[in-house]
Amino acid sequence: MQLGVALVHQNRNEEAARAFETCLAHAPQNVFARNNLAQVLVRLNRKTEARREYERAIAVSPAYGTAQLGLGRLLEDAGMSAEAEKHYAAARQHRVNRPADLALLARFCQAKGWMTDAATNFALAIKMNPSDGPLRLDAGRCAVALGRFDEARNDFAVATRLMPKSGEAHFFLGRELGRAGDDAGAAEAFASAVRLLPNVVEARVNLGLALMNSGRHSEALLEFEAVLARQPGNEIALQNVARLRADTP
Repeated sequence: MQLGVALVHQNRNEEAARAFETCLAHAPQNVFARNNLAQVLVRLNRKTEARREYERAIAVSPAYGTAQLGLGRLLEDAGMSAEAEKHYAAARQHRVNRPADLALLARFCQAKGWMTDAATNFALAIKMNPSDGPLRLDAGRCAVALGRFDEARNDFAVATRLMPKSGEAHFFLGRELGRAGDDAGAAEAFASAVRLLPNVVEARVNLGLALMNSGRHSEALLEFEAVLARQPGNEIALQNVARLRADTP
């Protein structure tokens, strides 16, 4: 089986498939080789064969979460959502080992609202792959949903370092810094979000609020006026422009 794995790493998928098939000819109960064969067949777009291999692996070991997850993903791509969900649910109950599989399972749980399970799988995936920016971003969202705001703030901060051009990451970091009472930090994060997402009004509104809370009223006024130039009926901007102008000598 090691030959097949080595060939996969070299992107020699046809040869890898043959190597896994040879392994299975001698050890047909080897679920790891069968799962690896299924994954290679997916890469080769031989999805009917891949489905059969996943099903065989699950027949031998129903508790093999990685195969359950792979089959679920294959069925979902084929538009068979109800069937896919059964296999995702089975994967949720059993062990999944690869970072990509843990991330997929975490996002599935997140979409279903199973936030505690999602957080557990995000944490495991991050432990194995701490430099995955999108993973950190989704983990932060999950932490917010659970009320774990310190964790969320940390995840979003890491996400901005890993993905400095992600306006979304800066935006979510700004929200959590503001929640923690760090208005200056929130203003900096929202300023980055506005720079990267200039047409997202919500980012500019939040920048204005953070600047105002930091005592930087003239800058806040400029941001709220910019919001009204794009969205004249924005109530938050209207209220704060009126307040800031009234306070201006």
